Amino acid sequence: MNLLIHSAAHAAARSVAAVIALAASDEPGLVLGLPTGRTPIPVYEELSRFDTQGGLDLVFLGVGADGHVAYNLPGPPQATTHQVLLPPDLAESLEVPEDWRPLRALTMGLETLLSARHLVMLAVGEAKAKAVRALVEGPETPEWPCSLLRGHDRLDVVLDLAAAGGERLASRHIMPRG
Repeated sequence: MNLLIHSAAHAAARSVAAVIALAASDEPGLVLGLPTGRTPIPVYEELSRFDTQGGLDLVFLGVGADGHVAYNLPGPPQATTHQVLLPPDLAESLEVPEDWRPLRALTMGLETLLSARHLVMLAVGEAKAKAVRALVEGPETPEWPCSLLRGHDRLDVVLDLAAAGGERLASRHIMPRG
């Protein structure tokens, strides 16, 4: 796991956008997995400023405050693409209108995610610090789905200082400027 900790959320988003843009320019046939939610919006804004066979080359992930990744929620993991019923509190945090609930999503399972050649995770904000701590320091457990990605050969985790839990985690890792 490679941790990149930035002083601000916009710098972390710019860093992820640069990784994706470089990968796409190096490999025009890149198969890319992209997340929904609020976390990736700044990355997509940054990408707009630049510009399936054989599996996924690169998957960009966010992480929920509860440790979910790609809507793989805490609890028994599912290996492949599946439908999930999102909990009401998650739908509420995503500002899904009440009349659209219960909200369902299709998601890649953890086995599918782990089969990608490169995973890039972005976590920003203090609300994500507990999930980041579970990913970096806790045991691998289905109660924190993000922790199950820890053993991936090429996992880049890009954080702002708040998601890193302040200076505690950052003091043990190089913090790029920006």
